[in-house]
Amino acid sequence: MTQRLPRIASRLISPGLISSGLIPAGLVSSATNGSVDASIDEKSQALESMIQQTGHRGLDRVRARVKDGWIVLWGQVPSYYLKQLAQEAVRPLAIGLQIRNELRVNQ
Repeated sequence: MTQRLPRIASRLISPGLISSGLIPAGLVSSATNGSVDASIDEKSQALESMIQQTGHRGLDRVRARVKDGWIVLWGQVPSYYLKQLAQEAVRPLAIGLQIRNELRVNQ
């Protein structure tokens, strides 16, 4: 049975990747009402969760959002190392997406 995806998710992630197990189904909205906002919020939460799983306290002010085929990171970090770490933390979820790192480094 093919999972019905919200419009935005079907444009960003092909259903074949989900059914093959390459993309966990939990990262894509399971809602059948086609709620675009719910899909974006779930993706943002998944991205921010990946960043927080690095365990670095300096990444607590990093935010992420999927927009127009891009993963956009913004917020403030204390070092260039953490800026790069945040970018690499979301890379596994960036299949078919570009990453735009707009994080500011506080010095």
